[in-house]
Amino acid sequence: MKKLTILTLLYISIPSVLFMFFWIKPIFAIISFIGYIIAFAITISELHKPDTEDSIELTNIVKTSLILGLCICSLSEFGLFEYQSYDYLVHNYKFNILATQPLPVYDSEKDIYMCYYLGFYLIPSLLGKYTSLALTKYYFFIWSTIGVSLTFAWIQIKFIEFGTLKRLIVCISLLIGSYVSICYPLIKSIFPWVNSIDTNGVHIAQNFVLNQVPVFTRSLSESPQHTIPCILAISFLLAVWENKSYLFSILFFLPATLFLTPFATIGMLPFVAVPLFKYLKELTTSSFTRSFLFVFVMTLAYLPMLFFITGSEATDMKSNMAIWNSGSKNWLFYYVFYLLSTYGIWFLLFGRDLLSFDRKMMTVAAIFAVLLSLFQIGYYNDLNIRSMLCVQLVFGLSVAYILVSKLSSKVKMTKLISLGFLFWIANSASTIKFYYDRVFVLKGERNSIENPHVSGYGNDYYDLLRQAYKDNGAEVVKQYSLKKGSIFEAYILKTHGG
Repeated sequence: MKKLTILTLLYISIPSVLFMFFWIKPIFAIISFIGYIIAFAITISELHKPDTEDSIELTNIVKTSLILGLCICSLSEFGLFEYQSYDYLVHNYKFNILATQPLPVYDSEKDIYMCYYLGFYLIPSLLGKYTSLALTKYYFFIWSTIGVSLTFAWIQIKFIEFGTLKRLIVCISLLIGSYVSICYPLIKSIFPWVNSIDTNGVHIAQNFVLNQVPVFTRSLSESPQHTIPCILAISFLLAVWENKSYLFSILFFLPATLFLTPFATIGMLPFVAVPLFKYLKELTTSSFTRSFLFVFVMTLAYLPMLFFITGSEATDMKSNMAIWNSGSKNWLFYYVFYLLSTYGIWFLLFGRDLLSFDRKMMTVAAIFAVLLSLFQIGYYNDLNIRSMLCVQLVFGLSVAYILVSKLSSKVKMTKLISLGFLFWIANSASTIKFYYDRVFVLKGERNSIENPHVSGYGNDYYDLLRQAYKDNGAEVVKQYSLKKGSIFEAYILKTHGG
């Protein structure tokens, strides 16, 4: 597990190192890199403690995880088939810009420094820059496949008490996961005049959105840059959190997601709190000094990146709000309705069995779902869509655990649990339809990495954003723009002028 841990930490943090040297002034880059190296060294030294020794045979786990990762990524929109959804208008432009323009990305005509979560695009783009732009999409496929394969490897380690076949069933069952795809369409068909239900979500006063996206189908396919850091983070944490020697690994992982997607960082925070509080009371004088040093050097490493993320114009968007500011007097009703139909229904069907997988983490997931749904960031509530991926995966793993353990035992299932499995299977219709459409129905690319320009969408990247997102184009441009006069722009940013 040590080698797999090191590979996972490098995978998630190398884009942050590139940020240090491409985005910030040399003096800050050197300080940040020194902090990163010391933090990484402390993390690795913790992995050499005797209690990290284990008898897990990783060869079979890695092989089967890689096969699963290849299959699922091949069926995604960055895989074998030519269809790409609307989001790839922007994805392909980002790849092109990162591969062809100097870093940090700057539009001289509009005087905008791009400020967005570019980490997941960076390595494929740089490889394309120094080899061939046409190869970038293949680098991205490989990069994504590594991330998904690592995710499945850590899930298998979490379920190591199961045999290989049962572990693979758990992984495959996550394609259905805990995404509830049948409730809202059913309600909408019975009550077509209910305007608050649309696109499988709850829209409050047309101003606040509560919705989900299925983790391994739509989310992975359309937004791998958000999805993979989230699912890898929670899978890694679930597999190792009960071993104290992995605490620094978890804490090292957390800020490394900032440049990939801060929604993963937000989604992970409550789960990281569990091992942190568990082992906090065990600190001795020597380990306290070591922990203080670790926190100090991690702060040196990632403070510039934190200023970068918080320096975005997106922090001032009108769509950022609490649910009680949505303008609806009935917001509490919609909020409770959403929670019950999205998360509560699993507790209704499976009861306490839902806690049998990992009681503490399931409890945290349920509480976090209740709290996070009170707030919105972005027009489509990116906070809820992206950060909740961590919660969704925990719920999905809990359902998968019940599925495998109940079906493989001789104990007769209760009628309610049987109904729960029928409900879960019914939700598989959306998974089947998703892959069927992308393999057999939907055809044609909208643009390409080599030629991202789209006729009728303006002359540059920001014009594209305004045209592609017609309902909230101005806000989307804000999401990609560094705020003038921010701490990062004024003192830390490595500008092209000097």
